[in-house]
Amino acid sequence: MTAFPITPYDGGTSSGWSGSDTSHERALTDDANGTTSARQIRAQALVDAGGDDGLTVSELCDLADLHHGQASGVLSNLHKDGRIFRLAEKRNKQKIYVTAMWVMGRPTEAYGRQKPTP
Repeated sequence: MTAFPITPYDGGTSSGWSGSDTSHERALTDDANGTTSARQIRAQALVDAGGDDGLTVSELCDLADLHHGQASGVLSNLHKDGRIFRLAEKRNKQKIYVTAMWVMGRPTEAYGRQKPTP
């Protein structure tokens, strides 16, 4: 596993952005000033504290005062880096994220978007 911040995009120089110039600039600033690291460390601690119940994106939004894009992005980066796991099960129509000790034999999903079956 890498150190914080986890920056898997742009050849390891960015935590990711939505596609706009302003989003890209904000991501680079957050990565450089410690905001991304703090967000990732807090999110990982909250997922772990969720125990076997874990956390969904919406639950992380509420607990960490993040908007959906921030919460989704931080969970995706932690998942991509192997620090957390996405369960195949859902709660309130959202996937659940847990740390390794809380997987407990339940089916997990690999990192990446899951395309719906037509």
